Amino acid sequence: MLAAVAVAAAGMGTYLALRGADDGPGGGGAAPGPTTTLTPAQLVTQAGVDGSGTVDRSGYVPQFAAQRAPGWKPWQGRLSGARMNCSADTQVLVCLLTNGTYEAVSTADGRRLWVSSGPSAAEDGIGEAYLGPGSGNLFMPGDSLAPQVRGGHALIASDGELQLRDSRTGKVRWRAQPPPGRGEFSAQPLLADDTVVATVEGQSLSEDPQGASLRAFDVTDGSPRWDLTLDENDSPADAEKGRYAARALIDGVVYAQTPDGLVAVDARKGHVLGRASPTTGTGCRTVFSGGGTIQCDSRVTEEQLSPDEGEVEIRVDRYAPRTLEPVDDYSYLLEEKTTRVDLVVTASDSTYSLARRSDANSDTGLIVLTDLRTGKHTQTLRSPVIGPSVSAPLLADAQAVFADNHSLYVAPLDKRTGRLGKPRAIPLPGAPGDRSEPQDDGKGIVIRDQIRPPQVLMLGGVVHVVFDRGTMSSVKLP
Repeated sequence: MLAAVAVAAAGMGTYLALRGADDGPGGGGAAPGPTTTLTPAQLVTQAGVDGSGTVDRSGYVPQFAAQRAPGWKPWQGRLSGARMNCSADTQVLVCLLTNGTYEAVSTADGRRLWVSSGPSAAEDGIGEAYLGPGSGNLFMPGDSLAPQVRGGHALIASDGELQLRDSRTGKVRWRAQPPPGRGEFSAQPLLADDTVVATVEGQSLSEDPQGASLRAFDVTDGSPRWDLTLDENDSPADAEKGRYAARALIDGVVYAQTPDGLVAVDARKGHVLGRASPTTGTGCRTVFSGGGTIQCDSRVTEEQLSPDEGEVEIRVDRYAPRTLEPVDDYSYLLEEKTTRVDLVVTASDSTYSLARRSDANSDTGLIVLTDLRTGKHTQTLRSPVIGPSVSAPLLADAQAVFADNHSLYVAPLDKRTGRLGKPRAIPLPGAPGDRSEPQDDGKGIVIRDQIRPPQVLMLGGVVHVVFDRGTMSSVKLP
């Protein structure tokens, strides 16, 4: 297994040059900083994060001072409304709000820079994002595409079209429509150095039903580069449910999710480089990277002997980059009692991964640390905070980082022992604190009113925390 992982990692040179050497011992004093072969200007061009880290979907974000906004000082601010999703580069933080608008602020001081509005609430008959009663389908007053911000570019949607904007000024550089006969842009687009890769949903209610596809555009002018149907025999219904999507971008390769597994695609040319199906045969729940491999998790539930007995296996299959040749797998075994237990990997660096355990869709405060070289679970850490207002733990230079509605929490990772230290609480100025959640009236769930975890965007040694109702706090990462 170790030899296979070494071979897999060998094909990720450019990717590792950006990620840096994150194998420092950790623990005891300041966390070791990463190294890189990139110049400061190249680091700024590559800078881009969202609530789950960078586009590699590892949840590990190396911290380089060159990616910090010039003149940054700790600040607090507020968006004009509650947020859905956010993304940031060195100078700008862009959020999609629950009222369907995109709003950009300066990462240096929180000052508002620009706003982009979608269709009016009067046109749609919807003023706020909500989940429909019974179905749980999301309804938005405008576009629902999560923003992607990287190296001075901001990708957003407006009235169904994809827009590339200057991240700082908001000036539209180009616009693109979905191909004729296809559905809408349906997942967060991915931004490579010179290519934008978007997911286009399928169309089932048409004379010529179409499945989901990937469509690539030139960053410079928005001209189409290539189209790729993810599966010639796919179900258009599955396509419309979001089961097809470009999920990760590493070293010029896009990794797309399908109901059956994974597809690796050359981001510049659109050539399929490899395909893989998980060992469980149930498809990937999430796609992420770590330890020099591409990873896919799935849930396997053993037959229960009684309502109070049973075992759940969360299996993580690992594949070589580009070819998606199988490397190995590791598992988490959970006892399932009267409620539904689950575990999701949230961050992986070159040697360790973090996973968060939940029970009946509620955070339990348990963080599981796994050595990716052996598949051994080395520690289960109990977080000092639990509940719906706690963000998923990420990794930054031998530190686990997460937040709630009061503080930022940082736990040192000692890679020699495979142990996380006691989390340190760092107050977040302007943090909203706790509040009660409204009762469900059966008429649908208004997203703005629900308690949701803050989004933690780490870049350049600072952390921008965006709370669910739009409050923001920016502090230095210790």
